[in-house]
Amino acid sequence: MFIKTAVKNAATKYADKAYRKSVEGAVPSYDEWIRGKESSLERLDMSVRAKNAGEEIDEAKSMSKLSYVTTYEGSSFRIVPYSAVDYSFEIKNTIEDYIVFANGELTDRAIPLLAKAFADNPDADICYGDEDIATLDAGDLLKYGRSVVGTRQDPYFKPEWSPNAFLHHFYFCNVVAIRRSSFREVAMPGNAYGVRMIYEMLLEYIFRDERSLRKSVINVGEILIHATTYGNNGIKLEKARNFAKNLECLNEDDDKISVVIPSKNSPALLEKCLYSLYDSLLDGTQVEVIVVDNGSDPDKKILIEDVLAHYGATYKYTPMDFNFSAQINAGVADSEYPLLLLLNDDITFGQKGTLETMARELKYSFTGAVGLKLLYPESSMIQHAGVINNRIGPVHKLQFCDDRNEYYHGYNRYVQNVSAVTAACLMVRRDAFDRVGGLDESLKVAFNDVDFCFRLLEAGYVNVVCNNISAVHAESVTRGKDDDTKSLVRLNMEKERLYESHGSLRGYDPYYSHYLLADCLDSRIVPASEYEYERAQEDCGRKSVPDLNSHGAREEACVILSVEYAGDKSEFSFDEKDSETMIIQGFSYVSGSDNACYHKSILLKGENVILEFPFKGCVRNDVALACKDQVNVEKSGFCVNISKAELAPGNYRVGILMTNRFAREKLYAFSNKYMVVK
Repeated sequence: MFIKTAVKNAATKYADKAYRKSVEGAVPSYDEWIRGKESSLERLDMSVRAKNAGEEIDEAKSMSKLSYVTTYEGSSFRIVPYSAVDYSFEIKNTIEDYIVFANGELTDRAIPLLAKAFADNPDADICYGDEDIATLDAGDLLKYGRSVVGTRQDPYFKPEWSPNAFLHHFYFCNVVAIRRSSFREVAMPGNAYGVRMIYEMLLEYIFRDERSLRKSVINVGEILIHATTYGNNGIKLEKARNFAKNLECLNEDDDKISVVIPSKNSPALLEKCLYSLYDSLLDGTQVEVIVVDNGSDPDKKILIEDVLAHYGATYKYTPMDFNFSAQINAGVADSEYPLLLLLNDDITFGQKGTLETMARELKYSFTGAVGLKLLYPESSMIQHAGVINNRIGPVHKLQFCDDRNEYYHGYNRYVQNVSAVTAACLMVRRDAFDRVGGLDESLKVAFNDVDFCFRLLEAGYVNVVCNNISAVHAESVTRGKDDDTKSLVRLNMEKERLYESHGSLRGYDPYYSHYLLADCLDSRIVPASEYEYERAQEDCGRKSVPDLNSHGAREEACVILSVEYAGDKSEFSFDEKDSETMIIQGFSYVSGSDNACYHKSILLKGENVILEFPFKGCVRNDVALACKDQVNVEKSGFCVNISKAELAPGNYRVGILMTNRFAREKLYAFSNKYMVVK
């Protein structure tokens, strides 16, 4: 027995060592990854060198206060450091075609990228772009346009033009370029300098009229500058909103809100929601509450009537199957005020002025839907901070992250423009609601809010999430969660309907950079260097498994399985050449065990057969970070390609088989996810 145990321990130790080695280098560093992504971009060497080698260091140290001129394909560019923008700086005194305000070292690709952006967008007068931090050698200090020899890290990939966000903070941060001819008559503010002077000038220009707001600003979408700090991202101007006064479409008297709440059999929940709502209001704010009940039991109905009578609310009692969209539309039809708040009865407010803060964003004619940050009950854990549209579908970024921490350049602290917000708490002007036709009643349960927000985007509005305020959301307390098979089938059907209606948004999000992770359900906002399906995928061959139990395998709750996608690969990759392949992506591990000891296989359970597909796995840093108490779960991910030739048409339930290499142990689990092979 001693010898057997010693051999097993030695084998386990070897497996751990081999596992660690397979994890090392599996995910490229950001520096390595971004250089590969940029390798095809055109470069322009703008190195500034002193005439005498001995003067080089002194010149480098003084470059932060000097302007510099370069040319590219017939266009001239003046690079102006933020520190050089003071009371003496006037745009009318410059003669170059474009002015680039910079706080750091422009990349050797910046000028070609800016030149192309301005040339391709003749209506654009302002360009901004992404940035990262670079460690430079002493001799490389502030030498414009040189290929950085040091390490690049901590990137700031920015959204497409986000007007609401820009009114709240200077998210352009360390680099912005302007078309000089459009700014010839623009006077520089006299009461500021540096970045604040630039910010104020841009606010005045952009928000002067509707045309300028919609056409004058573009994002290059590539790294333009190597910075040393992102402090400028947090700069705010108290008077910023004054520059957008002429784009407001509501008067002070229009701050009246109709609150529409679908509810059933939840008098206590409704009472808590309404108490917190009224308690959060500032003096003078007027609200009307309309509760739409789709069929409470008689005893609960009496209690609900008592609650609503106390608050003077309107009660629409219409027994029917749950249909969130139909209930909202019915409530809105009876509303009278210019602002609408679509609200779940499991929301509670804890901050004074929450509704008024949301309503403030709706004063602007360009604003569509407004949401806010939602937290889970009795915790600081984020449930919603805006919806992003990734390869798998609409997802809540930062979900389950602790709001006591700041994420991705203050994403959970600032007002952000996003593609969609949840209708658990969504405010919109009545005129915009009517313009896009309200909620789609064929989407009864899921994605009706995302569809509504997408239609607002397509109508020319921008959607907003106020991550500077929050409420608490006891998610799906009333209706329950969508985790049974029937609900998941319905969920997939409704998601497919969503993208049939909004094909241009399938896998694309204007407010989420293509350089950010969007290939899996990792809720972090991090560079895509962390995970890309094209790097993670592997081809798998099949072997039949007649009967799991007869082979000594047993189903165990300790086998954790999450299937994020299982279906036609062409619908995942958006490439028709993949139409003969199925792809399954997710993660799995054995809780409480050393996962380096297991071989893994995907299981597909058909009508009369179970198929096994062994795989190696891929690194999922999100799982490792979330499961720090587990052993060797870094490589818990899977992204497997299975040829359709291996599969007969039908529905296959997706599972996982974990085989311990050093013990007679086979464990398995099946998800409630089905893969349909046509």
